[in-house]
Amino acid sequence: MPASLDCEGGFVTWKLVAKVRRPGVFTSNLTTTREVQVVSVPADADIETTGDILIEKAWSDQLQYLFKVSGKVFPVGASFKVKMMFMPLAKIRMYKLAVDIEGK
Repeated sequence: MPASLDCEGGFVTWKLVAKVRRPGVFTSNLTTTREVQVVSVPADADIETTGDILIEKAWSDQLQYLFKVSGKVFPVGASFKVKMMFMPLAKIRMYKLAVDIEGK
């Protein structure tokens, strides 16, 4: 079953429909609809849940950086901490830092 999705090229939505049929001539049947958010979750066997994500690199003999994320799996909508360390290898200044996080 595909996850709920709304993007530029189209959308996938799921709805739950409940119907109550009531006997009798003067009683009406009841129907209601609710949209349901379906989330895709990997199987437990497909992921390694323990350990940290560690990224360490040097940039042109100017700056060495280290990013550390405690954990590998997080619930949808949860917050998590990222430890960032910057070690200058030359006399430099940082004026701006932009971070993009992409889920895979």
